[in-house]
Amino acid sequence: MRVGVSTLIQGPSDVEFVIECERLGVDTVWVPEVWGY
Repeated sequence: MRVGVSTLIQGPSDVEFVIECERLGVDTVWVPEVWGY
């Protein structure tokens, strides 16, 4: 089984969340794509 998570990256604590997910063995981390014009 593969595990993925989706999250917003809005600050340093969110980056720590992603690092912890990797440590726990999460296969993929998805973040929204933002376009600005």
